[in-house]
Amino acid sequence: MLPLEPFGVLPHPPDLTVSGQASRQGVSQGGRQAGRLELVWRLAGDLEEAFTRCRSEATAAFGSGDLYLERLVRHARHIEVQVIGDGTEVAHLWERDCSLQRQRQKLVEFAPAPNLDARVRQQLLDAALTLARAANYRSLGTFEFLVDGSGAFYFIEANPRLQVEHTVTEAVTGLDLVELQLRLAGGATLAELGLASGAGPAPRGMAMQLRINVETMQPDGTAKPGGGVLTTFEPPSGPDIRVDGYGYAGYATNPNYDSLLAKLIVFARTGRAEDVTALLHSDVTRFVLVASPREDTIEEACYFADRLHQTDLEVAAIVVNHREDFLEAWNEHFGEP
Repeated sequence: MLPLEPFGVLPHPPDLTVSGQASRQGVSQGGRQAGRLELVWRLAGDLEEAFTRCRSEATAAFGSGDLYLERLVRHARHIEVQVIGDGTEVAHLWERDCSLQRQRQKLVEFAPAPNLDARVRQQLLDAALTLARAANYRSLGTFEFLVDGSGAFYFIEANPRLQVEHTVTEAVTGLDLVELQLRLAGGATLAELGLASGAGPAPRGMAMQLRINVETMQPDGTAKPGGGVLTTFEPPSGPDIRVDGYGYAGYATNPNYDSLLAKLIVFARTGRAEDVTALLHSDVTRFVLVASPREDTIEEACYFADRLHQTDLEVAAIVVNHREDFLEAWNEHFGEP
């Protein structure tokens, strides 16, 4: 049986009779656009207020006040498995670590996941393949999980498409995922693609991707999508560096699309996380990007690279995921935003 995140649909608040009972749960809207409002409650006495607030907005937004309650996995790692299938056979192309996020958006991705227990890795890979086989999966897909500090993990979603962070999988496997997806769409089988059922090529080294977004930092520590005209766009180049993006001097960004401007991918043949973060730190400082009006794009990217280079990944993840800590660190490095 697959480990699913415990949840339940609630038309009314549950009856919790033990006042102050510690809980790690969340209350979210259950409508078609779930995620519009999410409240975290930790004590039983807080539930009624959280439930009432969520239900009120859900009713106004969706015409339904039903909510669902699910476990809050604190300080979880976000690990996803790259799966490929031909409708009959399925294989995995190993995992990626996407734990470093801000405002629920991924910023930094690794392949393979650093410091992941081998037993937990194999369980994640097996779980992803179980799902894919049950669906007779065809094409590329990403099966995503939350992993807590004990190694327990929970399936959260599957994305039947190419992911932004597919680049790090390509770097460590030597495979062109875009080509594989197109050939599968043309009717090719995994055997014809040279991929045995079960697992793809063993990963070599370690790769890391940093997303470079056009945005400005706000006084409360959040990032707001920006825009303008690029006056300078000079990405770094060299061995084991890849930059996917679009820009040039005079290019006007389009506010109708995502603020992601470029992806900087670095590869360390040693397979050590400290080596790949050092490469990223070196390369992002050589990325020259200037926009008018001024944006915090490269300064923020340098901050993340420096933070990763100077500290361990768990501490970095906590800082990135907590607005107040991020703002304090930002002010320390660059002054008031």
